[in-house]
Amino acid sequence: MSLLSIGVSGLSTNQTALQVTGNNIANADVEGYSRQRAEIATRPEFFEGVGFIGSGAGVTDISRIVEGFLITQLQSDTAAFNNLSAYVSSIEEMDTLLADSFSGLSPALDSVFSDIEAGAQDPTSMPSRQLVLSDMEGLVERFNTLYQRLQRQQDSINQQVKAFSSQVSSLSEGIANLNVSITEEMARGKGQPNQLLDERDRLITQLSELVTVRTATEDNGAVSVFVGSGQALVLGGNYNELVTSNSTKNPGQLEINISGLGGTQQITSLINGGKLGGLVSYQKDTLPEIYNSLGRISLGIADSMNQQNKLGIDLEGNFGTDIFTDINTSALTQSRVIADTANTGSAALALSISDINQLTTSNYFIDFSGTGSTYQIVRESDKAVVSSGVIGAFPATINVDGFDLAITTSPNAGDKYYLNPTKTAAQDIALEITRPQEFAYASPIVTGASLGNTGTGLISGGTVLSVTGAAMADITTPVTFVFTSATSYNVINSASKAVISSGNAFVPNTVNTYTSPNAAYSVELKGAPALGDEFTVDYNVNGVSDNRNGVALGGLRLASGLDNGTLNFEDAYGRLLEELGAKTAQLRISRDASESLLMQSQKSRDGVSGVNLDEEAANLIKFEQAYNASARIITVAQQIFDTLLAAFR
Repeated sequence: MSLLSIGVSGLSTNQTALQVTGNNIANADVEGYSRQRAEIATRPEFFEGVGFIGSGAGVTDISRIVEGFLITQLQSDTAAFNNLSAYVSSIEEMDTLLADSFSGLSPALDSVFSDIEAGAQDPTSMPSRQLVLSDMEGLVERFNTLYQRLQRQQDSINQQVKAFSSQVSSLSEGIANLNVSITEEMARGKGQPNQLLDERDRLITQLSELVTVRTATEDNGAVSVFVGSGQALVLGGNYNELVTSNSTKNPGQLEINISGLGGTQQITSLINGGKLGGLVSYQKDTLPEIYNSLGRISLGIADSMNQQNKLGIDLEGNFGTDIFTDINTSALTQSRVIADTANTGSAALALSISDINQLTTSNYFIDFSGTGSTYQIVRESDKAVVSSGVIGAFPATINVDGFDLAITTSPNAGDKYYLNPTKTAAQDIALEITRPQEFAYASPIVTGASLGNTGTGLISGGTVLSVTGAAMADITTPVTFVFTSATSYNVINSASKAVISSGNAFVPNTVNTYTSPNAAYSVELKGAPALGDEFTVDYNVNGVSDNRNGVALGGLRLASGLDNGTLNFEDAYGRLLEELGAKTAQLRISRDASESLLMQSQKSRDGVSGVNLDEEAANLIKFEQAYNASARIITVAQQIFDTLLAAFR
């Protein structure tokens, strides 16, 4: 009977092993399936007088062949690759858009300045003026279109963030439900539920495609899942959800919150890895830079052209007006400040641009503490505190980084405001001029030298500095420079003959600058004038054919009016493209490297847990032969038993 028992145990054991092998073969192509193995152990021995004799073998467990480290590494590399993939996809879209010869800003900038330069050669030509007007309309449209494309990308990112957050919640629910089923099965003491364990690992890997997760296995077999800085997505059979809400600091952008029995917590800044992390990083690091770089260029062009055009005379003899909408209208200054929704005060803040040259491409925020009069302004790009102190009385104005922040009344302690000096400027720019005659190509002053001069003195054409307030009196007052010696001159009102200033020092053969009393203009006197030589500055009443202010308008193309005098408009846009292109290229390299690591991790996991069909085929033969051998043992046992019975007949 012992021999029969041993044979039967062999049949049962090898039949189970064959079933496990067959199951492996059937699931060879199933994603996430872990190879299984029948764990075979010998049965207890029995003393049979002469020694201990074995009683066969049995299957003690059906185990999964897995390596926890490899699964964790696969999930980590999955999160890293999907993070870079989502980032690259977004940044490539903007890199292509901004660098394109049709959709980018460079062609529009070049057309405007080239046609201003050409039009200044014939300042009375209506066709050339009309061409400049059309080009400026095209430039405004290009700025507006680029801003709209940025907004559309932001909307697309919002949709993805919302969809991915919903997927995270669904996967978390699935993992929690599997935890319940797994702990129930394991509590019965019948071994591990391999299929449920595989499914849970598969869901956690899918979750890693969306966000970096950390896991912890409990004693009862449940797995807890955490995101961010330790926020729980899954705790045993319970799970929390990711939900979205409108941003308090960036209208049109979504924040990510974790919501559950413990309440709701905003975790956008804590999200990393996976597709969600990639989108959050792009929104935080790259998208604001594009918005603000385009906005700063827009502000620079609008303000510099407005100021220059107002220093000239248009085709109808009037002083120039704004070409573009004033960059500091009441509506615009208020729109650049966003109050935090948690504020308890109602102070009104307005941000006006004071110096384009000092503007950065960063956003800012201001915090109030104490009684509401203590403040600090933080630049978000480098987290530097750029201004802080105590406001003595309200209303007050704080100047920092090229903008003025006007605060009308005292905020409450703890109030916070977000400051966006340049973000929406590409959307806000609009053309104010409607007729080509309004381009002020002529200078309001004209200079000259007396025909009777005997020296070698020269006077420049003059540079107009201001035409507002008291400066207008300087513009309309004709003056004569009369040299009383080779080294001095008087300034006389040409109409009234009144002396404006006398004994002005002059250094021969150098540049001597004279600025009018109210700083309306400056002229340069140089060379070696003789005693009695005269030079004049007159109001250019009928000088519509003059092109000097038109030349100055065209000269703004090369003026380094951005980034503390280091960049002109085209250079600033070129730097944006250069930085964006370099960042895109580097991220592509990182993404490709991350993909290679992911493939290696997948290969390593499959090398341990994947099904090798050659190995399984060999196992089929081995277990089949063992099964046949066990059957032969039973046959032999039966023959022995039959022989024994025959001996007693």
